[in-house]
Amino acid sequence: MGDVGDLIVSSVIKMLDMRKRREEVAAFLRGMLIPLHMVLCSLMAMIASIISAFLEFVSAVGQYSPTLGMFMAVPPVPIGLYFYMAISALTIVSSVAAAVVEGDTKLTLTLYLGILALGGAAYHVTYALFESLIRSIWVPQLPLQPMGLGCPCLCLALPLSCPMGC
Repeated sequence: MGDVGDLIVSSVIKMLDMRKRREEVAAFLRGMLIPLHMVLCSLMAMIASIISAFLEFVSAVGQYSPTLGMFMAVPPVPIGLYFYMAISALTIVSSVAAAVVEGDTKLTLTLYLGILALGGAAYHVTYALFESLIRSIWVPQLPLQPMGLGCPCLCLALPLSCPMGC
């Protein structure tokens, strides 16, 4: 009977040790997942605002250069939709991973979906702030002309000496 008791004790100790390790991993994942998710959503917002500013710049310059006009075909709406879909997929996958590691009830999945859905709020706040920062640096003024030169055909000639007669 002594061997059976030792076997049961060692089995219970292993189970408790494995449960403790799982709780440690779940706590580590929980501590890393939420801040990293918010940072990733903010980085996506910065990238989206840079892309929208670049597309606006290219469309402003594209009317003067046929080579850059090919970039005008990309509307900004699908780019924003891409980032919304990426954030939604990231939120769902991260919530499922955290709920599986935690191993509690189905309410844990709902809890993580709610917490990580705040990444959408972080996306919108960061997008608005970064967009205003970019707007403060560069505001498109049409028509674009070289500074100090008044020729509207952009031939870089001084006024009244343009070969086109501007």
